[in-house]
Amino acid sequence: MTDAPHPSSSLDEFSLPDSALPDSARPDSARQGSGLPGSGLHAPGLHPPGLHPPGSPSSGPHDQSSHAHGAASERLAPSAWLSVLGDGSRLELAQRCRERWRARAYLVEPAHLEARSLARLAFELAVRPGTEPGELCSEAIDLAVDDLVRMQGARAWLGEAGADRGELERHLVDELGVEPRSVLARLCAFNACDEAARVAYFACCIEGASIDEHAARRGVARDEVREALRRALGTILGAGEGGRDG
Repeated sequence: MTDAPHPSSSLDEFSLPDSALPDSARPDSARQGSGLPGSGLHAPGLHPPGLHPPGSPSSGPHDQSSHAHGAASERLAPSAWLSVLGDGSRLELAQRCRERWRARAYLVEPAHLEARSLARLAFELAVRPGTEPGELCSEAIDLAVDDLVRMQGARAWLGEAGADRGELERHLVDELGVEPRSVLARLCAFNACDEAARVAYFACCIEGASIDEHAARRGVARDEVREALRRALGTILGAGEGGRDG
């Protein structure tokens, strides 16, 4: 069954503060020398204003987990849930994001996925009181993936050409030779591909599995994987460059 994006829940009442986003995701006016890497998902400094990172003098090792457990029975606003969740490390959010990123096989910026997942989790917890954070984590990440796919499409439709200089742009430009101005269109084209093509591309071109290894894992013929890769690569390398027309 094709893994299509989920219906969107409204986040109009809540958005992450700039200080809680990775440096590459902040508006130009809010960017500072945070030292966060441009690739990968784990952002040690990702925590809302006023909340001390785990392990700091003002936060004991069990403060966040016990606070989250107690907060699950209360009706809290998304902003309050952000303070409870901190940087998501207690839920191993970075690792879960990477796992779902690979499983869903959509080309969205990994650094943005963690921040968006944290926002989504806070929102879902606010509208579904009585639910433990761990129970909603995977669902929140999937919703965040869907959000980012839609946001890419909206940016392309508005005529934007480039993408943030993050992990995905380096992959497409430096490794595949895609023109920087075409990156956003290529990402959108890939994300519109069938699931088999996307999954094969992630396995063989991002994770480094061989065609035979991927075929064995999926229980399909080697030629089927080769054809899926052909579709994925053809889409990335042959997608149009336009926004509204591409």
